[in-house]
Amino acid sequence: MNEKLVTSLSISQQMKEAGIEQKLDEGDWAYCSCCNKLHLFANDDDDNIYCIDHKIENVEEWHKAFTAGELGEMLPKRKLINDRECSLRIWTNDTGEYWYCGYGRNGIMEINGSHGKDKTLVESMAKMLIHLIQNGFINISDIKI
Repeated sequence: MNEKLVTSLSISQQMKEAGIEQKLDEGDWAYCSCCNKLHLFANDDDDNIYCIDHKIENVEEWHKAFTAGELGEMLPKRKLINDRECSLRIWTNDTGEYWYCGYGRNGIMEINGSHGKDKTLVESMAKMLIHLIQNGFINISDIKI
């Protein structure tokens, strides 16, 4: 797995702390709490969960690595911000080196989750989601996982 395609361990931890559900299903990627490495999860016939290396004893100690697709489903497409109906906007700088994610209208950005430069699309989207939760723009119950 190319680690640029999923959230980093740091962002995954922040998402868990923000209250985002960490349900792990077969085929999901997550960071193992014992080694902090990215692993693919699988179930056996007895519903035991395994990463590639070993059996998982406590799923709560793992951090799900979210994909851009999963984050795209969680982020609201439209949001009322500062009494304005805003749309989700995702873009790069002119060189394509940095990603940005925010909400805006008519070319004016109302909020930008990363307040800076993110090297991957998935990190920019995750920071936007965390920003929305931490600043009361959305409730955890509003997030569709």
